[in-house]
Amino acid sequence: MHEGISFIITNLILTLFWVITANIVLENRYSKLITVVLEFSIISFIFFVLLERLFPILSIVKLLIGSFAVAFLIHYFHTDKPAFKIITVILILFATAISDVILEAILPKEQIISGEIFRTNGAFVYSVYLFLNFNFLTATALSLRAYKQKNIGLLENRQWFLFLLFPLSQLLSIYIWLPSYIYISEKTPGHIIFMICVDIIADIALLYMFYRTASNAELRTRSEMLEDQIKSQDSYYTHLVSTYADIRRMRHDIDNHLYTIRALVDSGNTKDAVEYADKVIEEDQVHILFPDCRNTVAASYLEKKTEDLGKSGITLNADIHLPADLDISNPDLICVYGNILDNAAEACTGIEHASIELKTNYKKPYLTISCSNPAQKKEEKKKQRFAGLDRGVGLTILSHLADKYDGELSSGRDGDTYHTSLILKTKETANV
Repeated sequence: MHEGISFIITNLILTLFWVITANIVLENRYSKLITVVLEFSIISFIFFVLLERLFPILSIVKLLIGSFAVAFLIHYFHTDKPAFKIITVILILFATAISDVILEAILPKEQIISGEIFRTNGAFVYSVYLFLNFNFLTATALSLRAYKQKNIGLLENRQWFLFLLFPLSQLLSIYIWLPSYIYISEKTPGHIIFMICVDIIADIALLYMFYRTASNAELRTRSEMLEDQIKSQDSYYTHLVSTYADIRRMRHDIDNHLYTIRALVDSGNTKDAVEYADKVIEEDQVHILFPDCRNTVAASYLEKKTEDLGKSGITLNADIHLPADLDISNPDLICVYGNILDNAAEACTGIEHASIELKTNYKKPYLTISCSNPAQKKEEKKKQRFAGLDRGVGLTILSHLADKYDGELSSGRDGDTYHTSLILKTKETANV
C-alpha cells in the first residue's frame, strides 16, 4: 500500500517530529543535539525499517513493539519521572494515531484499499498527513510543557499512571477499529471525525481534572503550613500576654530595686550597690531567639519550629534578618520556611546530633533564604509528609513562589550536605 521515496521521507520527518516533541517536553540526560541524533537514528531503524518489513501497516503487534521501543529509548535518554515519560510517549503516539484516522476518514475508501491514491497523489497525501501530525504534536508538546512547569511535582506516580490508562486505551481502540472502518464499516468520515473529537475532548477534560487535582494538592500543602502558622502565632501571642503580665510585675520590682540601690549609694555602700545591680541584671536577662527578625509572624513561626525541631533532636541555627514590612505575603513567607525546614528535618531523620543552618538576608530588592542540612548517604523510601501527595511537592511550591516573585530556586547535594537557596524579588517597599 505504502511505498516509494515519498513514503520513506514522510516516515523520517515524522520520526523527527516525535523526537523534537520529546525533547521539548522532557529533560535530557545528554546534550540536546546528541539526544536528537541518537533517538532519531534508532527509532527510524526500529520503527520504520525493521518493523515495516515484518508487520503490515495496521498491525497491533507492530504498534505494541514499536511503542515499547520508543518508550525505552525516551526512558533512557531523558531524566524526568518514569510515569511522565511514558505519558509523553503515549500522547505522541496518540497524536499520530489521530492523524492516521483523520487522513483515512477524508480519503476515498476504495482508493485507500487499492493503494491507488498513494501511487497517484502520494506527495500531496503525505504532506497532509505530516501537516496533521505537526499540528497535533505541537499542541501535545506545548500542553505537556506548560503542565509540567506548573504541576509535575504535585502528583504521585500512581496518579500519573491512572491518567496514562485513558489515552493508552484510546490509542489501542483506534488501531483496533481503524482496519474495520477502512474495509468493512459503513460509517461516514463525519462519524469518524466526531469520534476523534470526543476522544480529544475527553483527554482535555481529564487533563484539566488532573490540573485541578494538582492545584488542590498545593492548597492542601499550603493549608498545612498555615495551620502551623496559626498555632505558632497563638503560642506567640499567648507568650506576649504572659510577658505583659511579667512586665507589670517587673515594673513594681524595678521600683523596689532602684529604691534599694539608691539607699545603698546614699549610705556610701557603692560596692554593695554595684553587686546588687549586677545580680538584678543577671536574673532579669531575657534571651531573644531572633533579635534581627522584625516580622512578628515569621518570628513566632520560627520560634515554634525551633522548639518542635528540638523535640526531634535537631538543632536549628538561624540567622534571620527580616524587615517589619516586606512586599511578600506572610502566608507565602511561612510556606517558604515551612517547606525548606520540613525537607531539611526529613533529611535529618536518623542522624544523631543533626543541625540545620538557616540564613535570611534582605538587601533591596532581594530577599535571600538559604538552608544547609546533613544529607543521608543512602536514599531510603520514606513516609510521605502529607498523605496522598508526592514527596517533591515542597520543592514544586518553592519553585512556584520563585516564579511568582521573579526570583530563583536552587538546590542540590554537595558531599554530605544538602543546600537549598531561594531568592525572591520585592518591590523595594520594605521598611527595616
